[in-house]
Amino acid sequence: MKTMIKKAGYFLAMFALAACEPFDFEQEMGQKVICIISDNDLVYTGMHGYISINCGGSLQIDRDVDVTLEYAPEVLQSYNKIKYDIDQSKYAKELPSKYYSIAQMGVTLKAGSPDTYNVMPIQVKPEGLSPDSIYLIPLRIKSVSAYSVNPDKSQVLYQVQMKNLYARTDEATIYNAAGKLQKEG
Repeated sequence: MKTMIKKAGYFLAMFALAACEPFDFEQEMGQKVICIISDNDLVYTGMHGYISINCGGSLQIDRDVDVTLEYAPEVLQSYNKIKYDIDQSKYAKELPSKYYSIAQMGVTLKAGSPDTYNVMPIQVKPEGLSPDSIYLIPLRIKSVSAYSVNPDKSQVLYQVQMKNLYARTDEATIYNAAGKLQKEG
């Protein structure tokens, strides 16, 4: 009787293994998707001078991927409308092109690299900008040479951050003053 139960158990195990669907490793590990790193509002902030383009997925990319970006003013218009509605006094300003330069509007994600991202440098010339205003550079992915683009993370608003000896635009600044009162005579 024990032998029959063992044989039935082996038979059921073999039947279960044979009935399983084949495992598609590539599909299960997640598709490779290109995106721009940003917060939930599509804003990329920090005192750094670059934006990051990433390839999501569990496996390394198997070929070089060229990612081209383009200027996208409608992204800023949409952001202001959603965030501030009709209160135009709070609208973020587009940084005029005379205050920044981008050497190359894109990056190449290298196959076999241990990093899944690359950075696109942005050089900002803050002389003449108001530290009381929010300045953004609106960009979006124009094209990729391989894989697909995450539509929710294909745009970015690069926020220009400034600092000097007395203040920073990424933190609230509190000014204190001390003095002495001198009476005449």
